[in-house]
Amino acid sequence: MNSRLAAIGTGRRRGLAASCVVVVSGYSAMAAGADEKAMIPEGHRGDCVMCHGQQRANTFLFDSHNSLVVAEFRGVGAPLSAKIEAMRGGFTFDVAKLQNSSVTVELDTTAVRSSDGLVNNFLHSGQFLDSQKYPLIRFVSTSVRKKSEGKYEIAGELTMHGTTVPSELEASFDGAGPDPALMTQYAAFRASGNLRCQDFRITLCASSDRIQLDIVVLGRAPPSRGGFNMEDDFDPEGTRLPIKIDSTSNGEWAPVPLTRAAELGNREAFADAQRLSRKLNVSRRQFLISAAGAAATLLAFNRAHARSGARGGFFEMPQVAALDNHAAQASVGGSEFIFDVQNHCVDPSASWRKSTDGARWNYILNNLFGQRQKCAPGLLDAYSAQQLLKDVYLDSDTQIGVVTALWGARGGNPTSIDYAKEAQAVIGAMGSNKRALIHGGVMPNEPGALEFMDVQAKEYKVAAWKLYPQWGPKGVGFYMDDEQFGIPFVERVRASGIKIVCAHRGLPLPFLLYEYSDPADIARVAARYPDVTFICYHSGFEPGVREGVYNPAAPAGVDRLIKAHQESGFTRNKGNLYAELGGVWMFNMRDPEAAAHFMGKLLKYFGEDRICWGTDSIWFGSPQDQIQAFRTFQITKEFQDKYGYPEITPLMRAKIFGLNAAGPYRLDVDQIKKEAKKDRIGTLKASYSESANPSFQSYGPKTATQYRNLLAESNGRPG
Repeated sequence: MNSRLAAIGTGRRRGLAASCVVVVSGYSAMAAGADEKAMIPEGHRGDCVMCHGQQRANTFLFDSHNSLVVAEFRGVGAPLSAKIEAMRGGFTFDVAKLQNSSVTVELDTTAVRSSDGLVNNFLHSGQFLDSQKYPLIRFVSTSVRKKSEGKYEIAGELTMHGTTVPSELEASFDGAGPDPALMTQYAAFRASGNLRCQDFRITLCASSDRIQLDIVVLGRAPPSRGGFNMEDDFDPEGTRLPIKIDSTSNGEWAPVPLTRAAELGNREAFADAQRLSRKLNVSRRQFLISAAGAAATLLAFNRAHARSGARGGFFEMPQVAALDNHAAQASVGGSEFIFDVQNHCVDPSASWRKSTDGARWNYILNNLFGQRQKCAPGLLDAYSAQQLLKDVYLDSDTQIGVVTALWGARGGNPTSIDYAKEAQAVIGAMGSNKRALIHGGVMPNEPGALEFMDVQAKEYKVAAWKLYPQWGPKGVGFYMDDEQFGIPFVERVRASGIKIVCAHRGLPLPFLLYEYSDPADIARVAARYPDVTFICYHSGFEPGVREGVYNPAAPAGVDRLIKAHQESGFTRNKGNLYAELGGVWMFNMRDPEAAAHFMGKLLKYFGEDRICWGTDSIWFGSPQDQIQAFRTFQITKEFQDKYGYPEITPLMRAKIFGLNAAGPYRLDVDQIKKEAKKDRIGTLKASYSESANPSFQSYGPKTATQYRNLLAESNGRPG
C-alpha cells in the first residue's frame, strides 16, 4: 500500500480554513479570499472527508490534471500558441522561511500541443523544440523572493532545447487549504515569464521575439503511509466491518433492531477478521478493506443464518474467498455498469436553515444523524457533495448517480435545485458530464410548484422528476392519479419532454396520512400514461413488515406494489413501471430469508428488466457493501422450486445494476464505461484503490430514541 494518492478539491467556500479548488476546463481556479496562512488547517476531525486531518504540509506534488502551461510566441509568420499539461515535479513553500522554498518542474516536450496539426508538426520538428532529441524541459529554482503580499519572484535555471539559461518567473499565490476528499492539503499558484528564443538556439523565432509563458499549477501534499497518516485513517484499528449490517434508518422509519442471527453474524465476522488477518500477517484494518475482508464477512453471515434455520437466501461464493483475495474479487468484485438512481447530499451552507422547514432539517442533521458529530461545530460538510463523491464514486463501484431531491419547500430544502446543480458540477468536473444527473423535486400541492418545473427543465436541465406524494403543506398528501394535483403534474411532465417520474411510494411517514403512502396510485397512473416512465422508489416496502410469500388477499409491504402492478394490467418485463431498491435492499440484506422473498417476488412479477438499482446513499454511507451483497446474493433452490422464484444470474444483476435505468435515461452505456476508465474519477480511483480509506460508516439514526427525537422535531416529514 505504497502508491501515492491523487486528490480532489471541488466546491465553494464552506467556512473551512480555506477556500476549495474549483475545477474549470481542465485546470484549477481558486475561490477568492484564501491566503498563505490557509495552508495550515484548523480543527477538523473524524470521518468527514471535508473535515478530516491535521497535516501541516508545505511540500506539494503537481497535480498534472489541474496544472497547465500556455506558451504564446511568433515564429516566422503568424502568432502561435501551444499548451503543455504533462507537468511533473513539485514545490516546497515555507511561508515563514522563504529560503526553504523551492520549485522543480519537468515538462515532456512530446506533450506540447496546439489546436492546429500543422503547428504541432512544426513545434516538434528539429527547427523548434526538436522533441525527439530533447524530450525534456526542466526548471530548477535557485531562490524565491517575496515582492509583495501574495506575490513572489522565482529565480532558477531553465533547460530547453539542450541549453540551460538563468530565468525568472513572477508568481502569485492562488489559494490553499484542506483537500476535501483524500485527507491531504492543496496549494495553488499562477506564474508568468518571458523567454528569448535566441537564448535557447531556436532559429525559427525572430531574434527580438519572445515566448510568453502563463502557468497555472495545483499542488497536493504527498500523503504518507500510502495515502494518509495513521491518525488520518478513518478506522485504524479495524473496528468496523465492510458489510454494514446494522439498524440504521434513512430517517424515514424507526430503526428496527437486528435479529439474533444478524447480531451473531456480526460478532462472528469480527472474530474471523481478527483470526484471518493474523494468519495473513496483515493488520485487521488492511484485511477488512480488502475483497477477502468483505467475502469473509458475508460468509460469516451465511453460517450464522444457516444455524438459525434460514433456508431462503445466502451469499454465494467459495469458502476460500475469505483467505484468497483473487477468489474474493471474483465473487464480490465485478465490472457491471452501475447506475445508482437514488443518491442524497446536503448543501452545507446556512442559507436554507432560516425557514421553518430548514430549521427542522438543521436539527435533524445536527442532532440525530451521528455523522455530523465528526465535523467541527456548525458545519454540515459530512453530508456535502464532496462526501457523496468519496462515498459513492471512490469507495464504491458506482459509475453514475442521480442526486435526488429531499422534502422541503423552496428556500428551506437542504438539497435545493441550486445545490443539486452544484453537486452535479462538483462530480462532473472530476469525471465526464454524465457522471451525475439531477432530479427536479416537485410538490404539486405547493403553490407555484408546477410553474417552477419549467425553470428546472430549461435552466437546470434536470433528468427526471421526484415526488413525495404523502407530503402536503398542511399534512395532507395527494394521489398521483387525482385530478387536482396528480394529473396536472403528469401533464406538465409530458409537456416538458422529460418523461421520467420517480416517486417515494411505501415507507409510510409518521404523522402523515397512511393512505397516501400506498403505491397503488403509481401503477394506475403508469397504466394511464404509457409514454411516461414511472419508477417506484423503495418498491412500496414497509419496514414493519417482514417480507414473505406474495399474499394478494391481504397485501402489505412490497405486496401492495405487486398487486397494483398486476391489477393495472402490467406483465413481467413489460411496461413503463419500474421498482427501485433504495433503502429496501439495504434493509432486507441483513435478513437473507426476507431478502429471498423480496427479490424473488420482484423478479417473478416485475421481471429482471423492470427493476432499478438505487441505494439511498449517503444516509447509509458508501453503497459498496450493498453492491457486494447483491453481487453474491442467491435464492436457494428450495425457494426457487417452492415459490417459483428464478435463480439470480449475472445477466439479471447487470440489468438491475444499471442497464435497466439506462434505457429511460437514454444513456450510452458503452461510451460512459469507456470514459469512466480514463476520466479524473477513473484515474483517481485507480490510484486511491491501492491505499483506500473507506469509513464503513452509516449516517442515519440507529436507535428508537434517536428516531423519536427526529419525529418530535420534524413532525414526521420525510427525509
